[in-house]
Amino acid sequence: MADKLREERVQRVIEPILYAEEKPKNILDDDILYVRDLGIISLNDLEISNPIYAEIIPRQLTFSTQKTIHHQSEWYVSDSGTLDISK
Repeated sequence: MADKLREERVQRVIEPILYAEEKPKNILDDDILYVRDLGIISLNDLEISNPIYAEIIPRQLTFSTQKTIHHQSEWYVSDSGTLDISK
């Protein structure tokens, strides 16, 4: 699925759904049918077809960005490696 999510025609359909646009613009019928045929969306409601995809797709689309974010975890992780709630 990761390779399909990189396709421009798939992104034109998926991005408005993820952004919760009420009236997506510039989506071709052929693109919608293609993404539906891939099983990513349901045609009736123009939404992600299942909860697993709804969780995986945003993660996949932002994976490279997440990996390049450098942050210091010392301010929220205790010495034992657990989350420091008080901070």
